[in-house]
Amino acid sequence: MSARQRLPNVSGSSSWDYIIEGVMFFIIHPELWRHVMLPACCSIIVAIISLGVLLGTALVPQMHLLSEHMATWLAWILAILLVFVESGFVVALVCLILFETYEDRLVVHTMRLRGVELPDKGGTIGFIRQIFFAVIRLLVQVLFFFFSLPIHAIPVVGTGIYCGLNGWVYGWSLHAKYFELKDLSLGQQITFLRKNFMDYTLLGGAGTAMNLVPVAGILFYWTNVVGAALWAADMELGEVAFVRTRTDLWPQQTVGIESEGAVMLRTPEGERRATGTEKQALPHTSIDLSV
Repeated sequence: MSARQRLPNVSGSSSWDYIIEGVMFFIIHPELWRHVMLPACCSIIVAIISLGVLLGTALVPQMHLLSEHMATWLAWILAILLVFVESGFVVALVCLILFETYEDRLVVHTMRLRGVELPDKGGTIGFIRQIFFAVIRLLVQVLFFFFSLPIHAIPVVGTGIYCGLNGWVYGWSLHAKYFELKDLSLGQQITFLRKNFMDYTLLGGAGTAMNLVPVAGILFYWTNVVGAALWAADMELGEVAFVRTRTDLWPQQTVGIESEGAVMLRTPEGERRATGTEKQALPHTSIDLSV
């Protein structure tokens, strides 16, 4: 595997925090707004249309179906929640199909603002590969969506379980452009996602919950992209300064490895225990070169 393809082991990082940070980062960086204006306007139109159609065609049938298993008043509440979830899924589906390019630009711009810029091959082959991966993710998301819909019959808890079940796949989708920039194959992506299952589940679960917020969920869809890009950028910044097992590739780079609770520094001059100040200066991310 090339140096460009090396990915961090993100265990221990608070991945879901980046969903919140993405909102704040987006607000204070107006230069990112231009990537979102057109997709957001189109998403609002799609949301209004889909919500109207679902309220008119799916609300009552879903209520009758749910009322066979619970009180009528509760069936109405859950049926309304289902309509919002279904409308949100329609919006996400449209964004995935029509606005993939806008997401990519937003990811690259966000990472650049964070101080990270990875070479983008682009071109026809890269575009075809990107579409292929997007279709795979879309199929998996559709399957997860329909199989997890019945869980909404459980008040409140069901929505949380739904977010968790769909979180891993959505987390994968949020880092799709990052994996493309790292030039990872589908197998390498899945391996990395499996090794960091909980981190991506938390990232995607928090993002899914934000997407379910009525109206504001349309904006949160894009701030989720920003948050995931910030996480990817921080991984890269950590990769530059923290753990390396092959110092021959970066012979002048000071690197840190954890050993029996202590942090050791491996430098060209040798290996020694890090001081308190040096430990604080090290990023809180480690690198796993086995992917």
